[in-house]
This record gives sequence, C-alpha cells and structure tokens, in this order.
Amino acid sequence: MYGVNISSTVKNKPLIGDVYYQKRDSYSPLGNNEVHQVLQQLRLNNITIIRQILCIDEVLNADDTLRLDYLQQFADFSQLLFDYGFKVILDFHQDIFSRQLGGCGLPRKYIPIHHRNIILRLRNEGKFWGSSPLYSTIQSECWANFYTNCQQMYKNDLLRIITQLKASLKSFSFYNYIDLINEPGCSPVKYSKFIFEHNIQQRTQLSYLYSMLITELEPEISYFDTKFIIEPFNYDVSQVALKYIGLDELEITIQQRSRVVYGAHVYQPTCTSNLKAILLNHLKEQKKQGICDIIIGEFGDLTQGKTPVKFKLQLKLFKQLDLTQIVWECDPNYNTETCTYVQDRYPWNHEDMSIMRGLETTKLGNLYFQTVKSKHVKILKSFYEDIQNTYIRSIEWMGVQIKFNYCFKAIQANNVDIRIFALKNSIWILFENGYCYSSSPVLGFDCHKLFYCLGGVKIE
Repeated sequence: MYGVNISSTVKNKPLIGDVYYQKRDSYSPLGNNEVHQVLQQLRLNNITIIRQILCIDEVLNADDTLRLDYLQQFADFSQLLFDYGFKVILDFHQDIFSRQLGGCGLPRKYIPIHHRNIILRLRNEGKFWGSSPLYSTIQSECWANFYTNCQQMYKNDLLRIITQLKASLKSFSFYNYIDLINEPGCSPVKYSKFIFEHNIQQRTQLSYLYSMLITELEPEISYFDTKFIIEPFNYDVSQVALKYIGLDELEITIQQRSRVVYGAHVYQPTCTSNLKAILLNHLKEQKKQGICDIIIGEFGDLTQGKTPVKFKLQLKLFKQLDLTQIVWECDPNYNTETCTYVQDRYPWNHEDMSIMRGLETTKLGNLYFQTVKSKHVKILKSFYEDIQNTYIRSIEWMGVQIKFNYCFKAIQANNVDIRIFALKNSIWILFENGYCYSSSPVLGFDCHKLFYCLGGVKIE
C-alpha cells in the first residue's frame, strides 16, 4: 500500500523570531485548499492509507481539559477519509518533545518543573529544530522525566482522547491503526553515548511503555480491527539504525501481538549500501517481538531531489519487500498563501523535503514513488523456464556470454522470514557457449517452495 502523512501544518509551531505562536483556533491540515479536490487527487495517485497527525498539545486547554471543538474537527476529517475509502492511522505525534524546546507535541505539564519556563528559538532562521536529541541536555532530562514520572499521565491522555474520538465518529467507524508515540526519545542519547552503552534500563522503559499502553487501551478498541503501531527510539531512524538498539521484548499476550505492527521510519541514507542493513535491522526487531507486520510509517528524500538514484534505490527495496510505505508528507499549503495560519507559511525544519507540497509547477506536487517505473517481470520460476526454453538456443547460436543478476521479491504478505530472505539473498544465471550456470546455494534451496513463494526483480 502507498500512503501519505497529513500534515506538518498541524504541528504546533514553536517560537519563530520573537513570536511564540499559540494554539490554532481550528484543525485545518490542508489549509484553504479544497479538501475534496486534494483527497480525490490522492485516490488518483493510488494512495490508500493516511497517517493523520495529532499533537496532544493542540488537543488540551490550559486547564488540561480537552478541546472538544478541535477534536470534533479532527474526527470529522477522519470520517471524511473513511468515507473516501482510506485506511487511517491515528498518529500521536511529537518531535523533539515540546514546542517550548523548539519541537512540537507534548504539553507543558510533561516538561520537568525546572525547565517549564524555557522557550528555545528555532535554529538557522527556523530551518532546523530548536534543539537536538543527540546533543541537548534538556532533551535528555525531559525524556528521563517522561519515562520515570509521566507514563501513566501519557496513558490517561491517550485514553480520554481515544474515548472522545470514538464518540465523535460515526457508528462502526474507527482508525485502522493507532501509532502510540512518534519517534520516542531516549535520555542517555546525548553525545551518542547510547550507541556505546547497554542501557538496559532505557530499553526496558520503552518496552514497558508500549506493553502498558497496549494492555490499557485494547479494551477501548476491542470492538474494532484496530492495530497498534510501536516505533523504536528516534535514535534508530535511518543511518543510526546500523548500530541498532531496539527495545526489550514486549510483555503482552500472543493474541495482543497479533494487533501490533512495527513502524519503521526510513529516510534516505547518505550511503546507499547502508539501506539494506537498516531495513534488515528493522525486520529483525519485528521478528524478535513476534508481532504481525511492519510498515514504513515515514520516508522521504532528505536531499530534496538532488540524489534521485539513491532515493529510487530506497523505493525499489520497499517494493521488493512488499512494504506499506507512507511518505512524508502531503501538505499542499506548505510555505504557500493557501495556509490558514501565518506560522504555517514559514519554511521550518526543512519540511520542504515533502513529496506533495504545493510548490513549483503543480498544486499538489508529484509523488516520487509514482514516477519510478517498476521493472518487475515474471516470477522467478517463469524467468528460469523462459530462459531455458527460449534464450539458451539463441544465445548458443550467437555464441555470446550473458549474465543475469536477480534479487528476490517478497510476494507473500506479512511474512517476515521471506522478507529477510529476499533482502539478504540474490542469484545469478550465466549463459556461456550454450551452457547455463547458476548460483547453486540459492537454487538448491527447496526450489519448488522458493519459486512458489518468491518472485524476482532484475537488477539494473
């Protein structure tokens, strides 16, 4: 499945210059664009799943009560997505903890008391977050406080929001997925210390958070076929995943594991050879947890189109592994006059890596993964038979040598072992002077079963 995130416009922008923006009056993820036009365009582009961003700091009033009007608007937009036939992810979204720290997502009550009056400006005239999870002492202290003192508070906030959304949606309508927290941070991550230490306590804390949330929230959604999405630490995104940390095994039942999906965020690595290792680490984590599936909850081109070859390689791998891929992002009013609120006109944090963003030549922009033409041909069995029955004779007659390299395509949905096999293995078939040679270790592996389960993609 192809999907999009909607949208960075709803992230509650932090301090820009000398202006600290307050909460928006309304929920308007597409700004002043005609909503039906945007959704129809998404359907035309084969989009079938929407990750709908919800920041808790926008949902709560100053007295900690729910903003019922805002939640109703959020639910109305969700209902429209359901009516259009989209699958919808309810994404509880935070980035860099809080907008007071130059990010967005968590309200002031989650910040340790001695930091609650701090307001950080965005760096480089707003083009970067106000603080970094890798180098900020404040970030480290906030996440330590979150896991030690705020887990029950977070569960209570999610529970009352979900309960209100259930009441606001039509009967029998509810989210297909709930993303429990976007890119959770880790307290000892400062100065990359997390890579070089075992940090058992932090892995246990994240595992406990997810186990507790799944156990406590499941009764609220038991009537629906809703799955929970868990994500690794934000430190495990992209290149850093090469030194993958993961989390301890979830303390949930086998039945509950069937409702849990692993959400990987994979942004284009600077070295293309790293991408397979990153995806393999995420697949191994899914297998270790014994959970039902893995999706790419976010991906994007961090170079804004400057390295298309690397980005296309990433897309090929997603397709090879049959992964649901949700691009960051669809925001047709980003940095344009169509946005509803003035702070959304500001090009903050390089969100202009967005794939559909309403700039340049078209109102909605272009989807990169729609412009990449797949060169998939027949399944591997057909490759082998066609080559034997047709091409050997012509090649022998021509007296030439030719070598075909193939990787495997996982075509059996949600099978982590097949995805790992497809990622790690490839074969070659060589024709020389009328003889056919092949890489025997793979072709000798239960060929009938292999041909039945796996397809092939020609390596260009």
